[in-house]
Amino acid sequence: MTNRPEKCMCGLMHVITGTTIIGSLATVGGALLLLAVLVNYAVNGFLTIPEHLYTGSFKLFIGITTIYGAQGRRPNFLFPMMVILVLSVCVLCMAVFSGLLVGIAPNLFFGYTSDRDVATMRLSVFFVEVMLTIGLVLNVWFVRTIYSCYEYLVMDKEKKNIGVEDQNAAIKSSIVNIGKF
Repeated sequence: MTNRPEKCMCGLMHVITGTTIIGSLATVGGALLLLAVLVNYAVNGFLTIPEHLYTGSFKLFIGITTIYGAQGRRPNFLFPMMVILVLSVCVLCMAVFSGLLVGIAPNLFFGYTSDRDVATMRLSVFFVEVMLTIGLVLNVWFVRTIYSCYEYLVMDKEKKNIGVEDQNAAIKSSIVNIGKF
């Protein structure tokens, strides 16, 4: 891993590129969810799950703001994606923890009595835990990447502001020096 704030994804790419990819994934996911809702509506004639319409629209909006924030060098537009990812990390942590409890003692939660049922439940919980852990690791990685992009954009903006202030100070001092002649 590199400690440079402008690199992400194990030092393979620039943080703006990584954040744009994450935003693109969210945008494509939201667009596909909206497409699935529209196809379902066309086939069935009614919305079977209207929450998917809201979720797809929200993901599409979040993805677009993330891409705009990264490409337009506007760090505040990265906050919606960071908030969603942090909430997702919290929910996944709770799901992993509760899954561990169910995996340790499934008979306490579901009332299974036979050893075969308990073994089946533990195996099922194990596979669910693996998938939840993969999602958790990816979300933490995405949060880290987007936060690194945020830091980079803020530092870049400060450097530009300092450069402008230095130029203004140089212009003022040269005007003062010209006035002394």
